[in-house]
Amino acid sequence: MESPRSIAIAAILGSLYFVITVLLGPLSFDVIQVRISEALKVLIPIFGIPGFTGIIIGMFLANIFSPLGPIDLISPFVAIAALIPLYMLRNKGWKGILAGCLIYTAAITTWVAFILNYVLGLPFAINWFLVLIGEAIAIFGLGIPVYKAVNKYLMPWLEPPSQNANNGGTG
Repeated sequence: MESPRSIAIAAILGSLYFVITVLLGPLSFDVIQVRISEALKVLIPIFGIPGFTGIIIGMFLANIFSPLGPIDLISPFVAIAALIPLYMLRNKGWKGILAGCLIYTAAITTWVAFILNYVLGLPFAINWFLVLIGEAIAIFGLGIPVYKAVNKYLMPWLEPPSQNANNGGTG
């Protein structure tokens, strides 16, 4: 991941995750939450390891500001485990991406509901359902459209030039 392009991708996605999460604090951290920045996780199939790395770093830094305390600093590590299927299924088309998103959503919903129960004493089942709604809005309601837009409109601009374009088309 040492290329300037990879570093830039990681920095941009990590920064976006951090800024969106912190600026929308109550929406990102409260019992009823829609962490808008979670939509960026659907971009991992497009941006690969640099995107994965940047988003996790952004999540860790944002969670420093979590009102739930230090336990929320474990969340990025849970997210790593939960996002591996999304990354691994990235080449399986829409079914793979949707399956990866479902696995991630179920895992992170369970983790956040556990934290809310552990820290605030709130009922796990009710919180699981409420967190699921917010996570589904972020991942499926926002993330999938963002994925489609980035893939369609931004990626053609980010693709490296073809070898033929570099040598006048004679190669």
